[in-house]
Amino acid sequence: MTCDANVSVKVCADFYTSDEVEKVRCQLLPYLNNNKRLPKLRGSEDDVCIRNVRNMVKIVLDSSTAIPTLCVGDLNCVPPIDIRHVDVDAILAELRRYTEKFVWWRNLERRSS
Repeated sequence: MTCDANVSVKVCADFYTSDEVEKVRCQLLPYLNNNKRLPKLRGSEDDVCIRNVRNMVKIVLDSSTAIPTLCVGDLNCVPPIDIRHVDVDAILAELRRYTEKFVWWRNLERRSS
């Protein structure tokens, strides 16, 4: 994972409770490919929370995983976005696009070498 992803993992693990992280882990399970898993981890609560968030970020960034994108029909219902309220879904979608472009360029570079 990149430095930015590690920072995101740290922020999420510090902000969300272990119960909230576990709830999201369980919600992601139906969307995993056959070769992906999110096992129930053991250890200290903080360590398990960080490792769960790290594993979930890897799953979300994997372009082969089809996770539904949430949307809203009426934009007036969406609160304004400022420094305290960020649209994380949009950020993750953009990060996924950049990751896919980077992988494409790296594969192109390897083929030309």
